[in-house]
Amino acid sequence: QARCGTTSCYVDARTGALLRGEKKMKKIFVSIFTILISLSIFAQGNEKLLTKEKVDELCSIAGKTRETIEEFIVPTEYTAIGYSAFEGCRQLKEIKLHSNITSIDNTAFAKTSLKDLILPENIKSIGKYVFGRSSLQTLTILSKTPPKIPETSDAFYIGFSTNIIIFVPDEAIEKYKNAWKGQSYIQLKPISSK
Repeated sequence: QARCGTTSCYVDARTGALLRGEKKMKKIFVSIFTILISLSIFAQGNEKLLTKEKVDELCSIAGKTRETIEEFIVPTEYTAIGYSAFEGCRQLKEIKLHSNITSIDNTAFAKTSLKDLILPENIKSIGKYVFGRSSLQTLTILSKTPPKIPETSDAFYIGFSTNIIIFVPDEAIEKYKNAWKGQSYIQLKPISSK
């Protein structure tokens, strides 16, 4: 801060401009806001969340609704499936997840008509009740590293019914058994037996 006649002057740290009076305060706040937004984006990394609202918007663009959509291809820009993103899409029979998807939040596919789902090789976590009250029969996980799942012995808690078969990479089946021990309801099988 420097004195410029009868008013205080400030130097904008971002631009180096000399600011006076009320304009200086507005520019300073804009600069601070811009820096905070930049830090927020940096802190979030590259994760882009597919939310329930975005699913509704994409369904609308396709001339469908959450209640009528039968097939959905997740756009490649998304890396995470958000909380309840597809919950209640009762006609949804097929969803394609690209390889960048790393996490699936709670109840993401609850109350859908999915019978088979393939989770990509980069999946790192699966939330609670993800498949609750869905029609899922088989789940194929391409990751050689078991994704984190809720720690519980209650199948309903994670949304796996006791008749869901989970296929995992042949070379990783022991890793999955060790990582998910205590989850007695999970039926693990090697992908080669599919």
